Amino acid sequence: MAGEARDIKCQIYEKERKDSKSMFGTLIKCAKKSNRDAAQS
Repeated sequence: MAGEARDIKCQIYEKERKDSKSMFGTLIKCAKKSNRDAAQS
């Protein structure tokens, strides 16, 4: 459940940073963190 919550937070962050080019970088970082969380779970 923690991983899912993090995913949602990531999506919101990317939406807020829509004007920022860092959106892609943030999305990748979030996805990587989520993947690691899922593997550890």
